[in-house]
Amino acid sequence: MEEPRERIYQNVSGSRRGRTSILAAYDSDKLVAPILFEGSCNSDVFNEWLEKYFLPAIKEGSVLIFDNASFHKSAETLEIIESFNCELIFLPTYSPDLNPIEHKWSQTKTIVRKELPNAENKVDSICNAVLMLC
Repeated sequence: MEEPRERIYQNVSGSRRGRTSILAAYDSDKLVAPILFEGSCNSDVFNEWLEKYFLPAIKEGSVLIFDNASFHKSAETLEIIESFNCELIFLPTYSPDLNPIEHKWSQTKTIVRKELPNAENKVDSICNAVLMLC
């Protein structure tokens, strides 16, 4: 089982409480290259994950399928993907049923909601939920 990668920390101004987010891909019925980070995802966080963790973990020339999140569409993102000789396809807008990772996130959230109230370490609890699906 693959351990979640190092945490990328991001400051989010205006937040009253911290937000721990997970970024991962879905391939062959498992989560790939999972990381935890503080804050919300943006192009900078996504591109760092893409270049450092995800693309090195897959075969060069793979076909990548992304939803229409705005941080998936930056010029830098497209350049990074092209540099790994991968092809990019976007899902139609508002099509979560066509996006299998949405089902994995649903499973992850169910595990976290069950475990989190009794967890001594909230981040470890989230990591364990992700590892169960890797």
